[in-house]
Amino acid sequence: MRQYLILADFLSGFKAREYSIYDQTGQHLQYRIESRYHILQTIELIAYPRKNVTGKLQAHINPFEYEADFEVYDDRKQKWSKGSIKQHWQIFGSNFTIKWNDHLLLMETKSLTSTTNIFDTENKYNLLARFQLRRKPFTWISKHDMEIYSNAIPDAVYLLGLAAKDGLDRRKSG
Repeated sequence: MRQYLILADFLSGFKAREYSIYDQTGQHLQYRIESRYHILQTIELIAYPRKNVTGKLQAHINPFEYEADFEVYDDRKQKWSKGSIKQHWQIFGSNFTIKWNDHLLLMETKSLTSTTNIFDTENKYNLLARFQLRRKPFTWISKHDMEIYSNAIPDAVYLLGLAAKDGLDRRKSG
């Protein structure tokens, strides 16, 4: 199991939210999610300490649901692979489909919780990863804890999924 502490930057101006992703101790920077000035969410995932771009995400215009395409560099295959994230409308909670490299994942948050689970839909809904928003009163900094239970999918896929969901939640809350 791998664990990350994910801190959203306090100010991002007119850009999509940016994040610093640390190991579980919060001491060692592992990744940064950086955004570009654009009307839609446009982000890059940068692996530290080498500062290599390992993921990219570009949201699309859809007035009803969130949709984005992304690319992730797969170290095992030494190539970029494309994927997509799509929100499915529901009254309570949130539900996204992540398609990547012949994998179909479900990213689901039940209503009244701050925990999001990512399941492998093709393998008996095996839990691959989970992230949870830390609730702290009187703080403006958004913090998430992420746990990854499988090596089947690169961590970048889960991190881009978190950024997509958090960006949408932020847009909805104003």
